[in-house]
Amino acid sequence: MRERPPILNVGKTVAAIAGLAALYFTAAKLGLTLAFLNASATAVWPPTGIALAALLLMGTRVWPGVFLGALLANLTTAGTLMTSLGIAAGNTLEALFGAYLVNRFAGGRDAFDQAQNIFRFVLLAAMISTTVSATMGVTTLSLGGFVRPGDYGPVWLTWWLGDAAGAIVIASFVLLWSRHRRVTWTRAQMLEGACLIVAVLVVAGVVFGGLFSFEYLTVPLLAWAAFRFGPRETATVIVLLSGIAIWGTLHGAGPFLAATQNASLLLLQAFMAIMALVNLPVAAVVAERRQAEERLRESEQRFRTLYQRERGTVDILQRSLLPTRLPTIPGLMVAARYVPAAPEPLGGDWYDVFPLAGGRVGLVMGDVAGHGVGAAAVMAKLRNALRAYAMEGHSPKDVAERLNRVMERGEMASVVYLVLDPLRWHVSYFNAGQPPPVVLEPTGAVKFLDQSSIPLGTRISRSYDEHEVMGSLKLEGAPRRDLPSWSGPSPVVRRQISTGCWPICSTRFWGRALQSTMRRSLL
Repeated sequence: MRERPPILNVGKTVAAIAGLAALYFTAAKLGLTLAFLNASATAVWPPTGIALAALLLMGTRVWPGVFLGALLANLTTAGTLMTSLGIAAGNTLEALFGAYLVNRFAGGRDAFDQAQNIFRFVLLAAMISTTVSATMGVTTLSLGGFVRPGDYGPVWLTWWLGDAAGAIVIASFVLLWSRHRRVTWTRAQMLEGACLIVAVLVVAGVVFGGLFSFEYLTVPLLAWAAFRFGPRETATVIVLLSGIAIWGTLHGAGPFLAATQNASLLLLQAFMAIMALVNLPVAAVVAERRQAEERLRESEQRFRTLYQRERGTVDILQRSLLPTRLPTIPGLMVAARYVPAAPEPLGGDWYDVFPLAGGRVGLVMGDVAGHGVGAAAVMAKLRNALRAYAMEGHSPKDVAERLNRVMERGEMASVVYLVLDPLRWHVSYFNAGQPPPVVLEPTGAVKFLDQSSIPLGTRISRSYDEHEVMGSLKLEGAPRRDLPSWSGPSPVVRRQISTGCWPICSTRFWGRALQSTMRRSLL
Protein backbone atom coordinates (compact mmCIF):
# COMPACT_ATOMS: atom_id res chain seq x y z
CA MET A 1 0.00 0.00 0.00
CA ARG A 2 1.33 3.43 -0.96
CA GLU A 3 1.85 5.84 1.90
CA ARG A 4 0.08 9.18 1.79
CA PRO A 5 2.31 12.24 1.22
CA PRO A 6 3.08 14.09 4.47
CA ILE A 7 1.25 17.21 3.26
CA LEU A 8 -1.98 15.21 2.88
CA ASN A 9 -1.63 13.75 6.37
CA VAL A 10 -1.08 17.24 7.79
CA GLY A 11 -4.06 18.53 5.86
CA LYS A 12 -6.29 15.79 7.20
CA THR A 13 -5.13 16.45 10.75
CA VAL A 14 -5.76 20.19 10.42
CA ALA A 15 -9.21 19.53 9.00
CA ALA A 16 -9.99 17.11 11.84
CA ILE A 17 -8.85 19.65 14.44
CA ALA A 18 -10.95 22.41 12.86
CA GLY A 19 -14.00 20.17 12.65
CA LEU A 20 -13.61 19.04 16.24
CA ALA A 21 -13.18 22.66 17.42
CA ALA A 22 -16.35 23.71 15.62
CA LEU A 23 -18.36 20.78 16.96
CA TYR A 24 -17.03 21.28 20.49
CA PHE A 25 -17.81 24.99 20.37
CA THR A 26 -21.38 24.40 19.19
CA ALA A 27 -22.09 21.73 21.84
CA ALA A 28 -20.47 23.90 24.53
CA LYS A 29 -22.60 26.94 23.69
CA LEU A 30 -25.68 24.72 23.76
CA GLY A 31 -24.72 23.29 27.15
CA LEU A 32 -23.88 26.70 28.64
CA THR A 33 -27.40 27.91 27.92
CA LEU A 34 -28.39 25.57 30.77
CA ALA A 35 -25.88 27.04 33.25
CA PHE A 36 -28.10 28.23 36.11
CA LEU A 37 -25.78 28.09 39.12
CA ASN A 38 -22.77 29.69 37.40
CA ALA A 39 -22.30 31.02 33.90
CA SER A 40 -19.46 28.54 33.25
CA ALA A 41 -20.82 25.45 35.02
CA THR A 42 -23.73 23.41 33.67
CA ALA A 43 -25.24 20.04 34.51
CA VAL A 44 -25.61 19.26 30.79
CA TRP A 45 -22.21 19.15 29.09
CA PRO A 46 -22.10 17.08 25.85
CA PRO A 47 -18.60 18.37 24.84
CA THR A 48 -16.94 15.99 27.31
CA GLY A 49 -18.33 12.96 25.45
CA ILE A 50 -17.53 14.49 22.06
CA ALA A 51 -13.91 15.26 22.99
CA LEU A 52 -13.32 11.84 24.55
CA ALA A 53 -14.81 9.98 21.58
CA ALA A 54 -12.81 12.11 19.14
CA LEU A 55 -9.50 11.36 20.85
CA LEU A 56 -10.31 7.65 21.03
CA LEU A 57 -11.29 7.48 17.36
CA MET A 58 -8.79 9.88 15.74
CA GLY A 59 -5.96 9.80 18.22
CA THR A 60 -4.57 12.33 20.63
CA ARG A 61 -3.14 14.42 17.79
CA VAL A 62 -6.50 16.24 17.50
CA TRP A 63 -6.35 17.64 21.07
CA PRO A 64 -5.89 21.22 19.81
CA GLY A 65 -9.47 21.05 18.56
CA VAL A 66 -10.69 20.49 22.12
CA PHE A 67 -8.58 23.38 23.41
CA LEU A 68 -9.70 25.81 20.70
CA GLY A 69 -13.37 24.89 21.03
CA ALA A 70 -13.32 25.24 24.81
CA LEU A 71 -11.38 28.50 24.67
CA LEU A 72 -13.73 30.14 22.19
CA ALA A 73 -16.81 28.93 24.04
CA ASN A 74 -15.65 30.39 27.35
CA LEU A 75 -14.33 33.62 25.84
CA THR A 76 -17.75 34.31 24.36
CA THR A 77 -19.62 33.40 27.54
CA ALA A 78 -18.11 34.85 30.70
CA GLY A 79 -14.85 35.38 32.51
CA THR A 80 -11.53 36.67 31.26
CA LEU A 81 -8.84 35.45 28.94
CA MET A 82 -6.96 33.88 31.85
CA THR A 83 -10.00 32.04 33.22
CA SER A 84 -10.89 30.91 29.70
CA LEU A 85 -7.37 29.57 29.18
CA GLY A 86 -7.50 27.73 32.52
CA ILE A 87 -10.90 26.18 31.74
CA ALA A 88 -9.78 25.22 28.21
CA ALA A 89 -6.62 23.63 29.60
CA GLY A 90 -8.67 21.66 32.13
CA ASN A 91 -11.09 20.43 29.45
CA THR A 92 -8.18 19.38 27.21
CA LEU A 93 -6.33 17.57 29.99
CA GLU A 94 -9.57 15.83 30.97
CA ALA A 95 -9.99 14.49 27.43
CA LEU A 96 -6.34 13.43 27.15
CA PHE A 97 -6.31 11.77 30.56
CA GLY A 98 -9.60 10.00 29.92
CA ALA A 99 -8.47 8.75 26.50
CA TYR A 100 -5.22 7.47 27.99
CA LEU A 101 -7.02 5.56 30.76
CA VAL A 102 -9.58 4.08 28.39
CA ASN A 103 -6.93 3.03 25.86
CA ARG A 104 -4.79 1.56 28.60
CA PHE A 105 -7.35 -0.23 30.72
CA ALA A 106 -10.81 -0.30 29.08
CA GLY A 107 -10.39 -1.49 25.49
CA GLY A 108 -10.01 1.89 23.79
CA ARG A 109 -12.52 2.65 21.06
CA ASP A 110 -14.09 -0.80 21.60
CA ALA A 111 -14.81 -0.12 25.27
CA PHE A 112 -18.58 -0.54 24.87
CA ASP A 113 -18.35 -3.95 23.20
CA GLN A 114 -17.72 -5.80 26.47
CA ALA A 115 -19.47 -5.41 29.81
CA GLN A 116 -16.31 -5.36 31.96
CA ASN A 117 -14.82 -2.61 29.79
CA ILE A 118 -17.99 -0.52 30.14
CA PHE A 119 -17.64 -0.53 33.91
CA ARG A 120 -13.99 0.41 33.57
CA PHE A 121 -14.90 3.20 31.17
CA VAL A 122 -17.42 4.62 33.63
CA LEU A 123 -14.93 4.47 36.50
CA LEU A 124 -11.93 5.84 34.62
CA ALA A 125 -13.36 8.24 32.04
CA ALA A 126 -16.63 9.35 33.63
CA MET A 127 -15.71 9.47 37.30
CA ILE A 128 -11.93 9.93 37.58
CA SER A 129 -10.79 11.92 34.54
CA THR A 130 -13.71 14.37 34.83
CA THR A 131 -12.38 15.53 38.21
CA VAL A 132 -9.49 17.17 36.33
CA SER A 133 -11.72 19.56 34.40
CA ALA A 134 -14.03 20.25 37.34
CA THR A 135 -11.17 20.98 39.70
CA MET A 136 -9.13 23.13 37.29
CA GLY A 137 -12.20 24.97 36.00
CA VAL A 138 -13.78 25.81 39.34
CA THR A 139 -10.43 26.68 40.90
CA THR A 140 -9.65 29.03 38.01
CA LEU A 141 -13.02 30.72 38.34
CA SER A 142 -12.59 30.96 42.09
CA LEU A 143 -9.17 32.58 41.74
CA GLY A 144 -10.61 34.99 39.18
CA GLY A 145 -13.40 35.98 41.54
CA PHE A 146 -16.23 34.39 39.52
CA VAL A 147 -17.08 31.74 42.16
CA ARG A 148 -17.64 32.61 45.78
CA PRO A 149 -15.93 30.39 48.35
CA GLY A 150 -19.26 29.17 49.65
CA ASP A 151 -20.37 28.09 46.16
CA TYR A 152 -17.22 26.11 45.35
CA GLY A 153 -18.73 22.76 46.31
CA PRO A 154 -22.08 23.09 44.47
CA VAL A 155 -20.39 24.49 41.36
CA TRP A 156 -17.80 21.71 41.41
CA LEU A 157 -20.52 19.04 41.77
CA THR A 158 -22.52 20.56 38.91
CA TRP A 159 -19.43 20.72 36.69
CA TRP A 160 -18.34 17.18 37.52
CA LEU A 161 -21.75 15.56 37.13
CA GLY A 162 -22.35 17.32 33.81
CA ASP A 163 -19.01 16.08 32.49
CA ALA A 164 -19.59 12.56 33.83
CA ALA A 165 -23.04 12.26 32.27
CA GLY A 166 -21.70 13.62 28.99
CA ALA A 167 -18.89 11.06 29.00
CA ILE A 168 -21.29 8.16 29.56
CA VAL A 169 -24.25 9.18 27.40
CA ILE A 170 -22.61 11.03 24.51
CA ALA A 171 -19.31 9.13 24.22
CA SER A 172 -21.09 5.76 24.18
CA PHE A 173 -23.44 6.97 21.44
CA VAL A 174 -20.61 8.34 19.26
CA LEU A 175 -18.25 5.39 19.76
CA LEU A 176 -20.86 2.72 19.12
CA TRP A 177 -22.21 4.33 15.95
CA SER A 178 -18.72 5.11 14.62
CA ARG A 179 -17.58 1.52 15.20
CA HIS A 180 -20.75 -0.15 13.93
CA ARG A 181 -22.08 2.07 11.15
CA ARG A 182 -23.81 -0.54 9.02
CA VAL A 183 -27.42 -1.32 9.86
CA THR A 184 -28.11 -4.90 8.76
CA TRP A 185 -31.64 -5.32 9.99
CA THR A 186 -34.16 -7.65 8.50
CA ARG A 187 -37.62 -6.41 7.60
CA ALA A 188 -38.96 -7.74 10.88
CA GLN A 189 -36.20 -5.96 12.82
CA MET A 190 -36.90 -2.70 11.00
CA LEU A 191 -40.57 -2.97 11.96
CA GLU A 192 -39.64 -3.75 15.56
CA GLY A 193 -37.18 -0.84 15.61
CA ALA A 194 -39.87 1.53 14.38
CA CYS A 195 -42.19 0.27 17.11
CA LEU A 196 -39.45 0.84 19.69
CA ILE A 197 -38.91 4.44 18.57
CA VAL A 198 -42.64 5.14 18.67
CA ALA A 199 -42.85 3.60 22.13
CA VAL A 200 -39.92 5.72 23.35
CA LEU A 201 -41.53 8.91 22.06
CA VAL A 202 -44.91 8.07 23.57
CA VAL A 203 -43.64 6.91 26.96
CA ALA A 204 -41.11 9.75 27.24
CA GLY A 205 -43.85 12.25 26.37
CA VAL A 206 -46.10 10.78 29.04
CA VAL A 207 -43.40 10.59 31.74
CA PHE A 208 -41.52 13.83 31.09
CA GLY A 209 -44.51 15.74 29.80
CA GLY A 210 -46.19 15.61 33.16
CA LEU A 211 -49.06 13.23 32.33
CA PHE A 212 -47.70 10.44 34.55
CA SER A 213 -44.38 11.40 36.09
CA PHE A 214 -42.99 7.98 36.90
CA GLU A 215 -39.47 7.74 35.50
CA TYR A 216 -39.20 3.96 35.80
CA LEU A 217 -41.67 3.51 32.96
CA THR A 218 -38.66 4.06 30.71
CA VAL A 219 -36.80 1.03 32.08
CA PRO A 220 -38.71 -1.56 29.95
CA LEU A 221 -37.87 0.45 26.83
CA LEU A 222 -34.17 0.30 27.65
CA ALA A 223 -34.43 -3.41 28.37
CA TRP A 224 -36.24 -3.88 25.06
CA ALA A 225 -33.41 -2.16 23.20
CA ALA A 226 -30.73 -4.06 25.13
CA PHE A 227 -32.16 -7.54 24.68
CA ARG A 228 -33.64 -7.27 21.21
CA PHE A 229 -31.10 -5.06 19.46
CA GLY A 230 -27.72 -4.20 21.01
CA PRO A 231 -25.47 -1.61 22.65
CA ARG A 232 -25.69 0.79 19.70
CA GLU A 233 -29.48 0.94 19.77
CA THR A 234 -29.51 1.09 23.57
CA ALA A 235 -27.21 4.13 23.51
CA THR A 236 -29.51 5.71 20.94
CA VAL A 237 -32.55 5.22 23.16
CA ILE A 238 -30.64 6.71 26.12
CA VAL A 239 -29.74 9.83 24.10
CA LEU A 240 -33.32 10.19 22.88
CA LEU A 241 -34.73 9.82 26.38
CA SER A 242 -32.16 12.27 27.75
CA GLY A 243 -33.14 14.92 25.21
CA ILE A 244 -36.85 14.57 25.88
CA ALA A 245 -36.26 14.48 29.65
CA ILE A 246 -34.19 17.69 29.56
CA TRP A 247 -36.87 19.42 27.48
CA GLY A 248 -39.63 18.35 29.86
CA THR A 249 -37.65 19.28 32.95
CA LEU A 250 -36.85 22.75 31.62
CA HIS A 251 -40.56 23.25 30.96
CA GLY A 252 -41.47 22.40 34.53
CA ALA A 253 -42.75 18.85 33.98
CA GLY A 254 -41.56 15.37 34.76
CA PRO A 255 -40.43 13.48 37.84
CA PHE A 256 -37.20 15.42 38.48
CA LEU A 257 -38.57 18.81 39.46
CA ALA A 258 -36.72 20.31 42.41
CA ALA A 259 -36.35 23.69 44.12
CA THR A 260 -34.10 25.03 41.35
CA GLN A 261 -33.63 24.19 37.70
CA ASN A 262 -30.00 23.29 38.34
CA ALA A 263 -31.01 20.79 41.03
CA SER A 264 -33.65 19.36 38.67
CA LEU A 265 -31.03 18.85 35.94
CA LEU A 266 -28.64 17.25 38.42
CA LEU A 267 -31.30 14.70 39.40
CA LEU A 268 -32.10 14.05 35.75
CA GLN A 269 -28.47 13.60 34.73
CA ALA A 270 -27.81 11.27 37.64
CA PHE A 271 -30.80 9.13 36.67
CA MET A 272 -29.82 8.91 32.99
CA ALA A 273 -26.19 8.11 33.88
CA ILE A 274 -27.37 5.26 36.12
CA MET A 275 -29.72 3.96 33.42
CA ALA A 276 -26.83 3.98 30.96
CA LEU A 277 -24.56 2.26 33.46
CA VAL A 278 -27.13 -0.50 34.01
CA ASN A 279 -28.39 -1.12 30.48
CA LEU A 280 -25.28 -0.70 28.35
CA PRO A 281 -23.47 -3.63 30.04
CA VAL A 282 -26.62 -5.74 29.68
CA ALA A 283 -26.77 -4.92 25.98
CA ALA A 284 -23.08 -5.76 25.64
CA VAL A 285 -23.57 -9.15 27.32
CA VAL A 286 -26.52 -9.96 25.06
CA ALA A 287 -24.50 -8.92 22.01
CA GLU A 288 -21.53 -11.03 23.12
CA ARG A 289 -23.80 -14.04 23.54
CA ARG A 290 -25.34 -13.45 20.14
CA GLN A 291 -21.90 -13.20 18.56
CA ALA A 292 -20.79 -16.35 20.38
CA GLU A 293 -23.82 -18.22 19.05
CA GLU A 294 -23.06 -16.98 15.55
CA ARG A 295 -19.44 -18.08 15.84
CA LEU A 296 -20.63 -21.42 17.16
CA ARG A 297 -22.93 -21.87 14.16
CA GLU A 298 -20.11 -20.98 11.79
CA SER A 299 -17.79 -23.35 13.61
CA GLU A 300 -20.40 -26.08 13.47
CA GLN A 301 -20.82 -25.54 9.74
CA ARG A 302 -17.06 -25.71 9.21
CA PHE A 303 -16.88 -28.81 11.36
CA ARG A 304 -19.73 -30.39 9.42
CA THR A 305 -17.92 -29.69 6.17
CA LEU A 306 -14.66 -31.10 7.51
CA TYR A 307 -16.52 -34.07 8.92
CA GLN A 308 -18.08 -34.82 5.55
CA ARG A 309 -14.64 -34.69 3.96
CA GLU A 310 -13.14 -36.88 6.67
CA ARG A 311 -16.05 -39.26 6.43
CA GLY A 312 -15.41 -39.67 2.71
CA THR A 313 -11.70 -40.20 3.37
CA VAL A 314 -12.39 -42.76 6.07
CA ASP A 315 -14.90 -44.55 3.88
CA ILE A 316 -12.45 -44.78 1.00
CA LEU A 317 -9.58 -45.87 3.24
CA GLN A 318 -11.62 -48.43 5.13
CA ARG A 319 -13.25 -49.97 2.08
CA SER A 320 -9.92 -50.10 0.28
CA LEU A 321 -8.57 -52.25 3.12
CA LEU A 322 -11.59 -54.51 3.50
CA PRO A 323 -11.49 -57.46 1.13
CA THR A 324 -13.64 -56.71 -1.91
CA ARG A 325 -13.61 -60.40 -2.86
CA LEU A 326 -12.76 -63.25 -0.58
CA PRO A 327 -10.13 -65.76 -1.72
CA THR A 328 -11.12 -69.07 -3.32
CA ILE A 329 -10.01 -71.86 -0.98
CA PRO A 330 -10.43 -75.50 -2.14
CA GLY A 331 -12.92 -77.39 0.00
CA LEU A 332 -14.08 -74.24 1.68
CA MET A 333 -16.97 -71.97 0.79
CA VAL A 334 -16.35 -68.43 2.06
CA ALA A 335 -18.85 -65.57 2.15
CA ALA A 336 -18.72 -62.14 3.81
CA ARG A 337 -21.07 -59.30 4.62
CA TYR A 338 -20.10 -55.98 6.17
CA VAL A 339 -22.79 -53.80 7.76
CA PRO A 340 -21.70 -50.91 10.06
CA ALA A 341 -23.70 -50.59 13.26
CA ALA A 342 -23.82 -46.80 12.89
CA PRO A 343 -25.11 -44.89 9.83
CA GLU A 344 -21.56 -43.78 9.04
CA PRO A 345 -18.44 -45.94 8.84
CA LEU A 346 -16.54 -45.70 12.09
CA GLY A 347 -13.15 -46.22 10.56
CA GLY A 348 -11.63 -48.76 12.95
CA ASP A 349 -13.20 -52.20 12.44
CA TRP A 350 -12.14 -54.74 9.85
CA TYR A 351 -12.16 -58.40 8.94
CA ASP A 352 -9.91 -60.46 6.73
CA VAL A 353 -9.65 -63.96 5.31
CA PHE A 354 -6.49 -65.20 3.60
CA PRO A 355 -4.89 -68.57 2.73
CA LEU A 356 -1.78 -69.76 4.56
CA ALA A 357 0.82 -72.42 3.85
CA GLY A 358 -0.21 -76.04 4.26
CA GLY A 359 -3.84 -75.51 3.23
CA ARG A 360 -4.61 -73.49 6.34
CA VAL A 361 -6.79 -70.38 6.41
CA GLY A 362 -6.35 -67.23 8.51
CA LEU A 363 -9.40 -65.40 9.82
CA VAL A 364 -9.25 -62.00 11.47
CA MET A 365 -11.76 -59.78 13.21
CA GLY A 366 -10.62 -56.51 14.75
CA ASP A 367 -11.76 -53.15 16.00
CA VAL A 368 -9.59 -50.12 16.70
CA ALA A 369 -10.64 -47.79 19.50
CA GLY A 370 -11.75 -44.40 18.22
CA HIS A 371 -13.25 -43.02 15.06
CA GLY A 372 -12.25 -41.19 11.94
CA VAL A 373 -9.07 -41.08 9.92
CA GLY A 374 -6.84 -41.86 12.90
CA ALA A 375 -8.66 -45.09 13.72
CA ALA A 376 -8.69 -46.07 10.05
CA ALA A 377 -4.93 -45.49 9.82
CA VAL A 378 -4.28 -47.69 12.87
CA MET A 379 -6.58 -50.31 11.39
CA ALA A 380 -4.58 -50.27 8.14
CA LYS A 381 -1.33 -50.63 10.07
CA LEU A 382 -2.60 -53.60 12.10
CA ARG A 383 -4.22 -55.28 9.12
CA ASN A 384 -1.04 -55.14 7.01
CA ALA A 385 1.23 -56.11 9.91
CA LEU A 386 -0.95 -59.08 10.88
CA ARG A 387 -1.00 -60.34 7.31
CA ALA A 388 2.76 -59.98 7.04
CA TYR A 389 3.45 -61.86 10.29
CA ALA A 390 0.94 -64.57 9.39
CA MET A 391 2.45 -65.06 5.93
CA GLU A 392 5.88 -65.42 7.54
CA GLY A 393 4.52 -68.46 9.41
CA HIS A 394 4.36 -67.06 12.92
CA SER A 395 1.96 -68.68 15.35
CA PRO A 396 -1.08 -66.74 16.63
CA LYS A 397 0.74 -66.09 19.91
CA ASP A 398 3.77 -64.61 18.15
CA VAL A 399 1.51 -62.57 15.89
CA ALA A 400 -0.27 -61.09 18.91
CA GLU A 401 2.94 -60.14 20.69
CA ARG A 402 4.40 -58.60 17.54
CA LEU A 403 1.23 -56.62 16.92
CA ASN A 404 1.30 -55.32 20.47
CA ARG A 405 4.82 -54.03 19.93
CA VAL A 406 3.84 -52.00 16.84
CA MET A 407 1.09 -50.22 18.76
CA GLU A 408 2.01 -46.65 19.64
CA ARG A 409 1.08 -44.79 22.80
CA GLY A 410 -2.61 -43.92 22.83
CA GLU A 411 -3.58 -46.64 20.33
CA MET A 412 -5.73 -49.58 21.35
CA ALA A 413 -7.44 -52.37 19.42
CA SER A 414 -9.24 -55.64 20.03
CA VAL A 415 -8.34 -58.49 17.65
CA VAL A 416 -9.18 -62.16 17.33
CA TYR A 417 -7.00 -64.16 14.92
CA LEU A 418 -7.79 -67.77 14.11
CA VAL A 419 -5.79 -70.23 12.02
CA LEU A 420 -8.08 -72.95 10.63
CA ASP A 421 -6.66 -76.26 9.38
CA PRO A 422 -9.69 -77.99 7.74
CA LEU A 423 -7.71 -81.20 7.04
CA ARG A 424 -6.99 -81.79 10.75
CA TRP A 425 -10.18 -80.17 12.07
CA HIS A 426 -7.97 -77.95 14.13
CA VAL A 427 -8.17 -74.25 15.11
CA SER A 428 -5.50 -72.26 16.93
CA TYR A 429 -6.23 -68.68 17.91
CA PHE A 430 -5.61 -65.74 20.17
CA ASN A 431 -8.28 -63.32 21.37
CA ALA A 432 -7.17 -59.87 22.48
CA GLY A 433 -10.27 -58.19 23.81
CA GLN A 434 -12.84 -59.35 21.22
CA PRO A 435 -16.14 -61.01 22.26
CA PRO A 436 -15.51 -64.77 22.67
CA PRO A 437 -16.24 -67.06 19.71
CA VAL A 438 -18.71 -69.95 20.18
CA VAL A 439 -18.06 -73.64 19.53
CA LEU A 440 -20.83 -75.96 18.31
CA GLU A 441 -20.08 -79.51 19.42
CA PRO A 442 -21.10 -82.49 17.23
CA THR A 443 -23.74 -83.22 19.83
CA GLY A 444 -25.29 -79.81 19.37
CA ALA A 445 -23.92 -78.40 22.61
CA VAL A 446 -22.68 -74.80 22.51
CA LYS A 447 -19.84 -73.35 24.53
CA PHE A 448 -17.84 -70.14 24.53
CA LEU A 449 -14.16 -69.93 23.72
CA ASP A 450 -13.77 -67.50 26.57
CA GLN A 451 -9.98 -67.63 26.80
CA SER A 452 -9.45 -63.94 26.12
CA SER A 453 -6.59 -61.55 26.83
CA ILE A 454 -6.39 -57.80 27.22
CA PRO A 455 -6.61 -55.64 24.07
CA LEU A 456 -3.56 -54.63 22.11
CA GLY A 457 -1.86 -51.39 23.07
CA THR A 458 -2.44 -51.50 26.83
CA ARG A 459 1.32 -51.23 27.53
CA ILE A 460 1.09 -54.02 30.10
CA SER A 461 4.08 -56.31 29.93
CA ARG A 462 2.51 -59.73 29.51
CA SER A 463 2.43 -62.39 26.84
CA TYR A 464 -0.66 -63.38 24.87
CA ASP A 465 -1.83 -66.98 25.12
CA GLU A 466 -2.57 -69.24 22.18
CA HIS A 467 -5.49 -71.66 22.41
CA GLU A 468 -6.54 -74.66 20.35
CA VAL A 469 -9.78 -76.40 19.41
CA MET A 470 -9.85 -79.90 17.94
CA GLY A 471 -12.57 -81.99 16.30
CA SER A 472 -15.86 -81.42 14.53
CA LEU A 473 -16.85 -77.86 15.26
CA LYS A 474 -18.75 -74.81 14.27
CA LEU A 475 -17.35 -71.39 15.23
CA GLU A 476 -19.69 -68.50 15.92
CA GLY A 477 -19.10 -64.97 17.17
CA ALA A 478 -22.35 -64.63 19.16
CA PRO A 479 -24.57 -66.92 21.24
CA ARG A 480 -27.89 -68.11 19.89
CA ARG A 481 -30.52 -70.71 20.66
CA ASP A 482 -31.51 -71.87 17.18
CA LEU A 483 -28.31 -71.99 15.14
CA PRO A 484 -29.69 -73.16 11.76
CA SER A 485 -32.37 -70.49 11.49
CA TRP A 486 -30.63 -67.65 13.34
CA SER A 487 -30.13 -64.52 11.17
CA GLY A 488 -28.62 -61.97 13.55
CA PRO A 489 -27.91 -61.07 17.14
CA SER A 490 -30.84 -61.00 19.49
CA PRO A 491 -31.80 -57.70 21.12
CA VAL A 492 -30.09 -58.85 24.31
CA VAL A 493 -26.88 -59.62 22.45
CA ARG A 494 -27.01 -56.27 20.67
CA ARG A 495 -27.01 -54.47 23.99
CA GLN A 496 -23.83 -56.33 24.95
CA ILE A 497 -21.95 -55.05 21.93
CA SER A 498 -19.61 -52.33 23.13
CA THR A 499 -17.66 -51.83 19.91
CA GLY A 500 -20.67 -51.39 17.65
CA CYS A 501 -20.14 -54.60 15.66
CA TRP A 502 -20.39 -58.35 16.30
CA PRO A 503 -18.56 -61.10 14.47
CA ILE A 504 -20.27 -64.20 13.14
CA CYS A 505 -18.23 -66.83 11.36
CA SER A 506 -18.90 -70.55 11.05
CA THR A 507 -17.21 -73.68 9.80
CA ARG A 508 -18.94 -77.07 9.72
CA PHE A 509 -17.40 -80.53 9.37
CA TRP A 510 -19.76 -83.46 8.77
CA GLY A 511 -18.26 -86.97 9.05
CA ARG A 512 -15.62 -87.86 6.49
CA ALA A 513 -16.99 -85.60 3.78
CA LEU A 514 -15.80 -82.02 4.24
CA GLN A 515 -18.56 -79.51 3.84
CA SER A 516 -17.49 -76.11 5.03
CA THR A 517 -19.16 -72.77 5.14
CA MET A 518 -17.62 -69.59 6.42
CA ARG A 519 -19.90 -66.71 7.18
CA ARG A 520 -18.67 -63.33 8.31
CA SER A 521 -20.98 -60.50 9.33
CA LEU A 522 -20.38 -57.26 11.17
CA LEU A 523 -23.70 -55.95 12.42
